[in-house]
Amino acid sequence: MLTREEVASLMKGMAPVVREYVDARTSALNAEIAQLREQIKDVRSAERGLSAFDVARQYGFVGDAVEWLASLRGERGDQGIPGRDGRDAAGTDGKDGWSPDDLEIEAIDGGRTIVVRLFKDGHRCVQRDVQLNIPLYRGVWKSGTSAQAGDAVTFAGSVWICNEATSESPGTSKCWTLAVKRGRDAQQ
Repeated sequence: MLTREEVASLMKGMAPVVREYVDARTSALNAEIAQLREQIKDVRSAERGLSAFDVARQYGFVGDAVEWLASLRGERGDQGIPGRDGRDAAGTDGKDGWSPDDLEIEAIDGGRTIVVRLFKDGHRCVQRDVQLNIPLYRGVWKSGTSAQAGDAVTFAGSVWICNEATSESPGTSKCWTLAVKRGRDAQQ
């Protein structure tokens, strides 16, 4: 299970992604709303058509609106199965559904990967790994180690972000992007 600090860190890392998604959806929804408003204006300005009752009369119905409405009612159907005490026709009592106890969330790989597991009757039935595109600081680069996309390391006084999995040193290939350049040494 995640600690409060891990959840807070996760939420902080996800906030820009969520904000970008919400902004994009909001823009799309605003465009749809504007389009619907135009369509409503078109409908309001259109000529009023015939009612269903008027159409029925055009096709030969004889009688008033009350008689026409009564003609729409069909025969009574068969009695349904009683639903008593929260049980359905199969006799289940709702315990076959999902509950929060069936859900497990775990952060692995320093919080870059979130593993979501659903359990049924104590057995895992679904697992999904969600890769988060967030930088994770891995410390000072050591020769002979490897880095994954999103890893941030310090090398020669600068901070580098890894673009793709590599074992090459930062600054020697396109696998790395300089994030923070080393400052000048202090003068005495």
